[in-house]
Amino acid sequence: MSDLSEIVARAPTDAGVYLMKGDSQKVIYVGKAKNIKNRVRSYFTKQAQESLKTSYLVSQIKDIEFITVGSEIEALILENNLIKKFKPKYNIRLRDDKSYPFIRVDLRHDFPRPYIARRPKKDNSQLILGPFTQGLMVHRALMMSSKVFKLRDCRDHEFSNRARPCLSYQIGQCTAPCVDYVSKEEYALQVKEFVSFLEGKNDELEVKWTKSMEAASDNLEFEKAASIRDQLHTLLSLTQQNQRMESVEDDVDRDVWAFWPESILNEVEEVQNIDLIVLQFREGKLIGREHFPIDIQDKFVDSGFTSSLLLQYYAKKLAPTEIVLPPFDVEWEVGALESELSSEGNSVHLVSADRASKWAKVFELARENAQLVAKEQGLRRQKQRDSVKSLAKFLKLSKEPKVIHCIDVSNFQGQANVASCVVFVEGKADKEQYRHYKIKTVVGQNDFASMKEVIERRYVSKEDPQFPDLLVLDGGKGQLNSVLEVFEEYKLSFPVIALAKARTESEFTQEEVRSSSERVFLPGQKNPKIVKKPELLKLLSSIRDEAHRFAITFHRKKRSEQMFE
Repeated sequence: MSDLSEIVARAPTDAGVYLMKGDSQKVIYVGKAKNIKNRVRSYFTKQAQESLKTSYLVSQIKDIEFITVGSEIEALILENNLIKKFKPKYNIRLRDDKSYPFIRVDLRHDFPRPYIARRPKKDNSQLILGPFTQGLMVHRALMMSSKVFKLRDCRDHEFSNRARPCLSYQIGQCTAPCVDYVSKEEYALQVKEFVSFLEGKNDELEVKWTKSMEAASDNLEFEKAASIRDQLHTLLSLTQQNQRMESVEDDVDRDVWAFWPESILNEVEEVQNIDLIVLQFREGKLIGREHFPIDIQDKFVDSGFTSSLLLQYYAKKLAPTEIVLPPFDVEWEVGALESELSSEGNSVHLVSADRASKWAKVFELARENAQLVAKEQGLRRQKQRDSVKSLAKFLKLSKEPKVIHCIDVSNFQGQANVASCVVFVEGKADKEQYRHYKIKTVVGQNDFASMKEVIERRYVSKEDPQFPDLLVLDGGKGQLNSVLEVFEEYKLSFPVIALAKARTESEFTQEEVRSSSERVFLPGQKNPKIVKKPELLKLLSSIRDEAHRFAITFHRKKRSEQMFE
């Protein structure tokens, strides 16, 4: 502590960032402050040490590095960048475990159509819209692209080889660009209107189409007027289905944030999970909701909690004109945050969700959503914990397997031989602890030897191996026996099982099809145990399937690299 006291005494009084480091100079926490010295010194006060999380964080600190900057906004930006770079153990990072879909429009094509994309690469040749937090919204948007905006829905090879219009044109859901029934300029306008719809600018489209319909009617173009009328009617009926509450009093683009529990800083010692809800209003209408479960059980939460999450959330998306937040925890950050979140032509304002203000209605909705989602998440986490308890009973373990590792090997005829190890904590995937392995000592297809190599590299050769409460192998008795040899050689003693997939076997001499259940092979037992309980089957199969997914994704990447070497 004396060394740390000297470091704190030398700390600068300027605005900036401090990096707390643990063993091997690894960054474990990044913070910011207007006055670095005052902020860092506060961690070592008697009052701060009464907090369990603060005292534990301080006990892990071996060194502190300081970086001074010229202003508070530079401190905010630098903190955010350093968190992304070092991924400190005790910093909260805003992320969820879902892969949200996007809509991609290839601008290189004269007559593009919208596609669903999971991980699109952004460049000038394509328009990326999203992400969409609900898959149903994406499919409905694609349906509206043809039904309302009359964009083509055929594949490129069908488009280039078509000699006459398809059925979509016949039923009024395409303008038939494949046979030059519409010009590039007219079709580009259709795409522009579709994009406006996805951005929530339905009021503009309604006004525009109403004027076009009236103009066509005045010019006695009744067929065109009827077509626009049907288009307008479909737009209004479908958007009303999406609407989950009436419009607010204005047409401002606005995001509304709410946490549950609300008193985060006051209750942080007792709270293990925080749920963040972001309601997205565009032109006064609610168009979407995003949910972020935040595990703070082993994280350190300080007064910069909200600002850090704001910068993370809007790092890859345009911030709306207004962002409604729970009462600010640090007033001096507001101006700097607004400046950083704003862009050319878009000035962002942060407003406090005072219950008596004009934002009370939308904030209350966000708050109710956060509370509801928190309840649902709590029930889900309880089910996961119950499944872990049930697994301990099923396997007759001495303690609950709160930390479960699962290893899987993947190759193709002995080529691109790789493995994966996934980690589940209390029944939930912890992707930060996932690891890939490129098999080094095995030539050809030998899953048993490959599994042995991974065990040695994961639990023997590492300086400070973290042993699981249970190790699951994707395989059968052969994989288990090969791993048990390593356990015996290196005196490893934690529980290990092998999980074999369910099999379906057809008897060619009979019409009957026989199937087997998921089987668990245990050390010292000849016959496997059959998994029958639904909650156990779901837990084990989800862990095994995740290991397989992670391994085969890495395998395909390596095979692709080998093909182009």
